[in-house]
Amino acid sequence: MKHLLWLALAASASHAEPRDARRSLPPPETVRDALDNHPTVLAAGHRVGVARAQAGALAKGSHEIVLTGSALRRSVDREGDYAEFDATLTRAVRLPGKAALDRRTGEAGVAAAQNRMADARHQAALELARLWLDWIGATALADSDMRNLASLEREAAAIERRAQLRDAAALDVDQARAAVARARGQLAESKATLAEAEATLHANFPTIPLPQAAPAPDEPVEPAEGFAALGRLVIERSHEIEAAQAEAD
Repeated sequence: MKHLLWLALAASASHAEPRDARRSLPPPETVRDALDNHPTVLAAGHRVGVARAQAGALAKGSHEIVLTGSALRRSVDREGDYAEFDATLTRAVRLPGKAALDRRTGEAGVAAAQNRMADARHQAALELARLWLDWIGATALADSDMRNLASLEREAAAIERRAQLRDAAALDVDQARAAVARARGQLAESKATLAEAEATLHANFPTIPLPQAAPAPDEPVEPAEGFAALGRLVIERSHEIEAAQAEAD
């Protein structure tokens, strides 16, 4: 819970300092850089630019001076041919209050796009948290399986030695070897899971460097604010709610 909270809050520009920087998490500046360059955040940033351009168009409107003209030749019996020209100068006007409404509409569109971008950053932070903790967990599991295999191999060697001294039955040897075989299979599976976790993390966040050794998982503790306070923060700082409100506006 604390890991997810830290990375999620690190995603928000309004909360530049992390609440819970821990040694098991990547450095805050590295997280910010990774989130800034995440494809979904970059795409959302471009949509903010589109919204600003649309807001500018709404503010100006299609109420510019327009000059149109035409030219033609008229033929009159017994008079001859004549060239005729005309020009028209027009400018549309907005009803009272319409310009202000257009500006407010554009501003609401920008606010919605900005909140969608902030939410995309928040979701990317949660994804980073999940992948990072998956990698830490897979590393811890592989290390545990490796130690378990080493222990079983030592135990099997001892049983085989006892069998040579007629102090253990052949069945004991077979069972010890079977346990070693199962442990090797479990280790191979955990190593594959670790390799997959590393590849997935690198593919989604290539700028996050992985240390030589994964940090030990922190002991989970209840946040100092309490879960009730965090629940209120979810509502107060929800970019989805603010974006929906802006779109409704």
